[in-house]
Amino acid sequence: MTLTQMQYFDVVCRHESYTKAAQELLVSQPAISQSMRELEAECGTPLFARQGNTLTITQQGKLLQEEVKQVLEQIQHLHHVIHDLGMTRNFVRIGLSTIFGNTVFPRLRREFHRRYPNIETISYENVTPTLFEMLDTEKVDLLITTPGGGSSPQFWDKSYHVYPLHASQLKFCVHRHHPLASGGFATLEDISAEPLAMLDGHYGPTRLIQRLFRKHNLPLHVIHYTSQIEDFSVAEISCYYYYVSVSN
Repeated sequence: MTLTQMQYFDVVCRHESYTKAAQELLVSQPAISQSMRELEAECGTPLFARQGNTLTITQQGKLLQEEVKQVLEQIQHLHHVIHDLGMTRNFVRIGLSTIFGNTVFPRLRREFHRRYPNIETISYENVTPTLFEMLDTEKVDLLITTPGGGSSPQFWDKSYHVYPLHASQLKFCVHRHHPLASGGFATLEDISAEPLAMLDGHYGPTRLIQRLFRKHNLPLHVIHYTSQIEDFSVAEISCYYYYVSVSN
């Protein structure tokens, strides 16, 4: 597998589209298609499933995607380390939690570049425990993340310099016709009795909810774990937890 194939594969996976990948990479669609065919032949297994104009990543493709993502991040990090060796460092590396970080980072980035136009920002999106590993090993310079994932806020205050950006809320959402929708209030016991969809255990808010229900000796009836917010529209699931951030 060549570096170019890894870059093509990463973008195709992100868009699940040869056309959109070609547009982003500024290459022809046939070049993308040929590169992916050669990669699948090298791997000896389909990396994408094609049905009409729809392209989806196979399970084997998802496994390769994770490995390729790590390699590309390491290569990018290496480029910046080499650049840094010349004592001309003009970038800051920022780790973002998957949900919360992306709600505040665009505005912060715009303001940062307005004030410091000559300094580049490089952002990495990941789950909170991995982000702290990256911070501790100096792969990022700072994090934008949330309490509830790995360590407690008190531990953060002792080990890191912490600057609050936003208050946050956990929302319990139901369909407008659900019986709980008319009351305006749901107890933990009410929620415990409902089938739920939640983000998977990699996400800090999910672990926070799990600890809350364990503390009160209540079960969580989760029938669908997901890493995608869009999956919360699954028709069989009437209730879900959703994480939002709100301004102070």
